[in-house]
Amino acid sequence: MLDVESLRGGTLATVLPLDFRMPWVAPRDIAEVAALTLLNGEWRGRGCRPCTDPRI
Repeated sequence: MLDVESLRGGTLATVLPLDFRMPWVAPRDIAEVAALTLLNGEWRGRGCRPCTDPRI
């Protein structure tokens, strides 16, 4: 649970190291993959599409 008072004081506690790299995906990137998939005339049904940064 978030500690609201700490956040108001400008502190965010974390159990992870501050330099821990985490993959983040922008909503625009998800939308682009979805649009390209839906516009692809050869695509049928369901499937998974990666939306990750290959550098991570």
